[in-house]
Amino acid sequence: MQQRQLLNKHHPGTGKAKVNYLLSGKIFCGLCDSYMNGHSGTSKTGKIYYHYHCRNKDCRRMLRKDYIEKLVVDATTQYILIPNNFNEIAKRCIAIYKEEQQVEDKTNSFEQQFAAVKYKIDNVMKAIEAGIMTDTTKSRLTQLENDKQNIVKEMKTSRSIIICRNYPKNISYIC
Repeated sequence: MQQRQLLNKHHPGTGKAKVNYLLSGKIFCGLCDSYMNGHSGTSKTGKIYYHYHCRNKDCRRMLRKDYIEKLVVDATTQYILIPNNFNEIAKRCIAIYKEEQQVEDKTNSFEQQFAAVKYKIDNVMKAIEAGIMTDTTKSRLTQLENDKQNIVKEMKTSRSIIICRNYPKNISYIC
C-alpha cells in the first residue's frame, strides 16, 4: 500500500486510464522540460484520439500517442537492445546496485553508532543525576555530544547521497 502511495505521489493518475500510456511521466516536453502525461479526446464524429500533453499549463504541447511510442520503441530496439550492449547494460546495473548497497550499509552503520552514542550519553546523564559530577564526566559528556553531532552530519550526507543516487532510477527503466 505504501509503495502505491509513493508511486501516486510522483505519478498521480497512473493506472486510472483505460488505455496503457507507456511513456506517461517518463517523457519530458522538448519546449519546457515538464513531464508529459497521457490524455485522450473525442472528436465530433466520436473517434477517440490518444496523445501526450505537457503538464505545464503555459506550454500544453501535444504529441500523438502512437507516433511517440513507436518512435521510442524503435529507437530502443535499434540502438539499445542489441546483443552487443547486453553485457554493458548488465555491468552498469550491477555496479549501480553494489554502490547503492554500500551507501545503504554505511547509513545503517551510522544509525547504529548514533544509537550507541545516545545510550552512552543517557548513562552519563544518569551518573550526573546520581550526584557523580567530576571533570571526567563533564569532558566525557562533551566528547559524546560532539560525536553525536558528527554522526548526525554524516547521516545527513549519507542520506543525500542516497537521494541523489536514486534519481537515475527514474531514467534507467531498462535496468
